[in-house]
Amino acid sequence: RYGIFENCSKLESVVIGSNVENIGIDTFAGTALKSVDIPDSVVTVEKGAFYNCTIMEEITAPGVVEIGDEAFYGCGSLMETDIFTSVEVLGDSAFYGCTNLTEVVLPETLSSMGESCFENCTILKRVVIDGTINGISRYCFYGCRTLSEVVFQDSLAKSSSIKGIGVRAFGNCTSLERLDLSAQSGLEVMGARTFEGCVNLTNI
Repeated sequence: RYGIFENCSKLESVVIGSNVENIGIDTFAGTALKSVDIPDSVVTVEKGAFYNCTIMEEITAPGVVEIGDEAFYGCGSLMETDIFTSVEVLGDSAFYGCTNLTEVVLPETLSSMGESCFENCTILKRVVIDGTINGISRYCFYGCRTLSEVVFQDSLAKSSSIKGIGVRAFGNCTSLERLDLSAQSGLEVMGARTFEGCVNLTNI
């Protein structure tokens, strides 16, 4: 249940059976997995499950509903996250330091997002938000220096679900030039230093 294969540093391949419903805490942390195909039966990826799997490039997880804290922390080779088509909950620092991500698609099913989800994803360029989340969490995109485009999909705009943007959510996003929040009529709060260090921001 906890850390079953943690720090098996030469483990390169795994087959997850169709009866598995949960990947527990630190299960594959620190392994050499490069690609993982998670079956539809798995609904939960717990805290640190793939922590510091530094060479993992690709993961498919069509049935996952909840991704725990630090689940993919430090997965510096991971290239995309639009594979989580059913996810409802993202934990704190779920993709912290995934320095090879260039685009993030937050699906319509997403309802909760923890702090620092994509902090220090340093080459992240584009974020698409299409969900029922009521806010953008603290430090969510902090230090994403190449982030230049944040897109709110029509389904989100119509529901005007975003009520708040957390502390330093876009801090040090030095490439961000424009952010369109005009459709978010329910927006009530912006946290301290929301856009601190956004030296190229010219229009909100």
